[in-house]
Amino acid sequence: MGIMSSKKPRVETVDELVSHIEEASRYLDVDHLALAPQCGFASTYVGNEVTEDIQWRKLETLVEAADRIWPRE
Repeated sequence: MGIMSSKKPRVETVDELVSHIEEASRYLDVDHLALAPQCGFASTYVGNEVTEDIQWRKLETLVEAADRIWPRE
């Protein structure tokens, strides 16, 4: 699910991401869901405020949320 914005600099919280997955799991089995940035961080345009540091923070948050939803064994 592309629920993390790759265009806006605000770093979503782990709780927000987990909440979106929990909501989606009402309709699909949680094992059929996945987390991902909206469409990656490849697009650049004048005025894009998503710095490399923000990109890394977003990815770290994404991994933390995934670990909470699908714990590693």
